Amino acid sequence: MMLTLGTLMAAWGETTPQHGLVGLRPLPITAEQASKGNHGGSWAGCPTFDAQKGNYPFCAEHVDVIMGWLDGDFKTKRMFFEYYWGLDAGRDDLDPQKNLLIKTIRGWEAKGGKIEHILICREYDLAIHRGYPDAQPGPFKEDTRILFGKDVDDIRALFRNAHKAGLTKHDNYKLIQMVQHPTFFADDQRFLPILRKVDGIAYECHQFNRHWPLETGWSAPEKVVRGAKWT
Repeated sequence: MMLTLGTLMAAWGETTPQHGLVGLRPLPITAEQASKGNHGGSWAGCPTFDAQKGNYPFCAEHVDVIMGWLDGDFKTKRMFFEYYWGLDAGRDDLDPQKNLLIKTIRGWEAKGGKIEHILICREYDLAIHRGYPDAQPGPFKEDTRILFGKDVDDIRALFRNAHKAGLTKHDNYKLIQMVQHPTFFADDQRFLPILRKVDGIAYECHQFNRHWPLETGWSAPEKVVRGAKWT
């Protein structure tokens, strides 16, 4: 039931807490979702939160932040979610009444969610093969997940306009840039102007596909450590 996503994150301008946060990505949530999931391998037979309801009281009481889920036994309403920009023009419509990111925020806030941050990127490499033929990469071929600077500016303006229209609770939300390369963001000076526009960096690492085995995979420890030290 535990997290299958690893992140390295740097948030700017915040007081360092006295302890780390405990976060959880409930994956999969239901048996139906497990039977359909195939992200690097079948999820069939995985423990699910609906089946385990009532069996994890300590976890339910003490987890600080949840990814993309507010049901079940968890006491916290602090949460975050993952969002892909640049899949098609309709999703990215800058009219807050039509924009899917704003609709997603509204949906979580309507359930009582307190959005800590949004993991965001351009998911071109996968999306182009998964039903989004018009998906567009970011500005760097070395890491196509990275947003354009204009993307961030547009999203910030979208937040302000949505709040002004009474659609969301806040006029800004923290944007954490998800990256796929463990060190490009730290090594290439071209990324710095975009870095200054976002609130942090998240590196995604799985225990399967190109990330595994750890010693020889994409997420080789020395590269991940170098990126983490840079943050």
